[in-house]
Amino acid sequence: MKNKKSEHIIYICTGSKCDKKGAKECYKKVKKEIKKLGNSEIEVIKTECTDRCSCAPVLCLQPVNKWLLNYDQDEVTKIVLQLGRK
Repeated sequence: MKNKKSEHIIYICTGSKCDKKGAKECYKKVKKEIKKLGNSEIEVIKTECTDRCSCAPVLCLQPVNKWLLNYDQDEVTKIVLQLGRK
């Protein structure tokens, strides 16, 4: 576990419905984008089911508490790039 506090955290639900809609692939892509940026202020965490299955796939951006429902990988990549510029 990391000892630092990240400025931005992206929680990606990897419950069964989100997984079927590409959540785990999105998680891998986000990790890759963060690594490319070399930004240690963004952290991505896989979660279990967030109980929003009807809106799958689901993720949450913290500390702003913004939920993305039915997102696609391109949308998430744009968010990572925006966070990396701040």
